[in-house]
Amino acid sequence: MFKIRNLILLILDIIFVNLSYILGLWLRFDGAIPEIYLKIYGKYALYITAIHIVVFYLCKLYRTMWRYASIGEFISVIGASFLANVLSAIFLMAIQSHLPRSIYAIALIFSSVLIVGTRFLSKASTQMIFHKGGHKNYKRILIIGGGEAGVMVAKELRKHPEIASVPVAFIDDDPE
Repeated sequence: MFKIRNLILLILDIIFVNLSYILGLWLRFDGAIPEIYLKIYGKYALYITAIHIVVFYLCKLYRTMWRYASIGEFISVIGASFLANVLSAIFLMAIQSHLPRSIYAIALIFSSVLIVGTRFLSKASTQMIFHKGGHKNYKRILIIGGGEAGVMVAKELRKHPEIASVPVAFIDDDPE
């Protein structure tokens, strides 16, 4: 299952990286992309995609269990996307591709949004099921201890719907 998810993420990354550049060109030229720029992009699309996939792999974006992702993983995805787009821009400028420079910034925004979106879709779908009443038959749990350990227990219960328990309250003897 883990390898299938990574393969799906890889395929989505390939699609979204290329889509971000096409959308960037489309936005830059108000929907009427000159054919010359499509040809230029098509000529270098494989290189741009390879740069992104290698950076994502080196940044370990294919190792994380995204269902349990937190702000640290979010920052990693943004950083990897930024690095991949900067390296792609450097490559395209170094070979004098003649693509408009505004494309690099637009593609960075689109690819970051799309790639972060795919990574956190699994997490969001799990939490939406949990919060939309998918836990009606769950056992209601009272957590004793409102400190870090209690919060950690509550998070673990939310992350693992197979436990079929939902935290409803905390009890703590610490007045703070």
